[in-house]
Amino acid sequence: MKNSFTKIATIFTLVLANAFYAQNIITVDNNVNSSANFTSLQAAINSAQPNDFIYISPSETSYEGGTTSKKLHFRGIGHTPEVTAGISANIGAISLISSGTPAASAAGSSISGLQIASISMFQGTALQVNNVTIENNLINQISATNADNWVVRGNIITSRIITDINSNNWLIVNNFFNVLGASLDPLNGLSVDTTVSNNIFVTTGNQPSFTVFTNCFNVANNNIFISQNAATTGIGISNAILSNNLSFNAAGTTMAALLGTGNFNNVNPSFTTITPANNFTFSLANNYNVSNASLVGVDGTPIGIFGFNFPFNKRGYPFSMPYIESMNILNQTIPLNGTLQVDVTAKSN
Repeated sequence: MKNSFTKIATIFTLVLANAFYAQNIITVDNNVNSSANFTSLQAAINSAQPNDFIYISPSETSYEGGTTSKKLHFRGIGHTPEVTAGISANIGAISLISSGTPAASAAGSSISGLQIASISMFQGTALQVNNVTIENNLINQISATNADNWVVRGNIITSRIITDINSNNWLIVNNFFNVLGASLDPLNGLSVDTTVSNNIFVTTGNQPSFTVFTNCFNVANNNIFISQNAATTGIGISNAILSNNLSFNAAGTTMAALLGTGNFNNVNPSFTTITPANNFTFSLANNYNVSNASLVGVDGTPIGIFGFNFPFNKRGYPFSMPYIESMNILNQTIPLNGTLQVDVTAKSN
């Protein structure tokens, strides 16, 4: 498997070179016999110039995290890629910081196609870390303070997003919050101009109230809130303004109606495929398209993660680069100075 990862990394380096020819591409791979630029994420960050792309190869060994005060673009091939049987680039943490000048800030960075324990932002001395895009990842937690214009979309989030009311103009859209166990408040501290739209929130916790919003003053449209536990009798909302959201308890409990307008209370979201039945926790086997044509959002598109015509990808393939769908090594044995023959099928996301 490690040799296969090395071959995949080599092929993707060529693909990336074509896709991102305007920037430097730095490769990171901790697999044995890798030909990448670095085996350490932090070493790659240290060598990078602002606006470079750092491509991180899939590996059975997790990568230590990294901290950047530069505008960088972190890319993997997907958080659950088919070509590696679901093994991805798994990173401990990415920290985005500012050292007080525009030339020493991670503002404008982007992160896509990775499995990450946490993404965090520290304000630093004088400059905010603004305009960050976090897209198509599998993430446990995102946290930031006094940071504006973040876009969080297309991700699978297993814990929470923590910001503050001084973090303005966030878009938290088209994500799947897979909040297992007794974890509470997947959203905490959202400002009044933050938009939370077309997300799915699923919990298995046995709390009476599935508290989604804590200390939040935002607008929330077209979201789906689902509890898997009969003990849950309502959705906890703190100050957020709700329109066209859906609530449902898969265990059959009737929950209190959502406050707001146009909401669908105690309505099955009618996803195209749920296997096994009534188990809505995230699974690649499920199709989360809403099949009931009456369940539409404020914009007239379906509620949930495919609303606003967003191409939610369950495997987390980045939009900014093609992904390998299959790879077949045609000559398993290669003589000295011979040529490796590879048949690769790739698609754009």
